[in-house]
Amino acid sequence: MRRWPAALAAALALAAHAEGDARWYVQLDNDLFFNTDRWYSSGLRVARLAGRGPEATEWALVQEIWSPEGKRFVPGSVDRAPTARLQARFAWHRQDEATLQTVEAGLGVRGRGAGGEATTSFVHHFVSAWTIDWSREVPTELDASIAATRSHEVGPFAFHYGAVAGNELAYAHGGVELRSGTAGAVFSPVMRHVASPPFSLRPVAPEGVTGFIGLSTRRVFRNQLLDIGYDVNAPAPTRKDWVTRAAVGIMAARTWGDLAFALVHETAEFAEQRRGHDYGSVVLRFSF
Repeated sequence: MRRWPAALAAALALAAHAEGDARWYVQLDNDLFFNTDRWYSSGLRVARLAGRGPEATEWALVQEIWSPEGKRFVPGSVDRAPTARLQARFAWHRQDEATLQTVEAGLGVRGRGAGGEATTSFVHHFVSAWTIDWSREVPTELDASIAATRSHEVGPFAFHYGAVAGNELAYAHGGVELRSGTAGAVFSPVMRHVASPPFSLRPVAPEGVTGFIGLSTRRVFRNQLLDIGYDVNAPAPTRKDWVTRAAVGIMAARTWGDLAFALVHETAEFAEQRRGHDYGSVVLRFSF
């Protein structure tokens, strides 16, 4: 099962090579922005998008990592076990004058075959963090998902709504943001819960800078990432059905590249979580 990451990467590279006129971007989510290492700890997306609008297709390789709160963990307390997801994802985008629609499908693995322990071990050679016992991670299992989101601008506001359905995660979400700056700027992925390129798909992409402040909530129907606890002698975490996300960020579009940056605060995902969680998200596209 350790061959899964290499197989997914090879499939992504083969599919990407088949299309021309492409743009690449990288998205990194990490709570290092707040000097923490817990819960939703890291997310990495490497994506290739083909098409100049109004429609475009995208292939991506995505790894997401969750961990317990190692610094404050006390034996017998309830916390989430460490785990990771690794998926190859395909997305279709359509952008009109004031809307962006995205449908995204993902297929991969969750658990030991997703490479979460190897990734965190590598990163922690350079950034110190508390040691996490990865023996509590579940064995490798199939991870499939499909997501759809629609975003649209109404004056200075943008509205987002959609859903994610999969065997590991399933939820519906909706949110609103107040925007100021360049009209027609891109939307942040932290508000859309789906693939969101840091550049416009319009024939003439607007340049400039846009800031936003937003609020989003989701109704969770399934979260198998909480299926076991970190301590073998403690029960599994109790999933919360409603999770709220607040975010503030900035998007910049220039001839040399594009940037979307956001700081995020989320309410607790499970009842025993000591407090809400904070992390940062940065999305970059450079011309090369």
